[in-house]
Amino acid sequence: RGADVHFCCLGTTRGKAGVEGFRRVDFDYVVGVARLAKQEDCKHFHLVSSQGANENSFFLYPQVK
Repeated sequence: RGADVHFCCLGTTRGKAGVEGFRRVDFDYVVGVARLAKQEDCKHFHLVSSQGANENSFFLYPQVK
């Protein structure tokens, strides 16, 4: 609360968390944090993700990123 800048670098591996856990951590939690930051009037939100992110990819990893 009250921060002007947020950095988000949440992530896990599919091997450690399974497919659903991977999606939950790498997508759902990140979106949730971004929404909270926006709700708290955060001025800057920085996301550390992955090169090659593509929601239309055949593969899970780039879809989620």
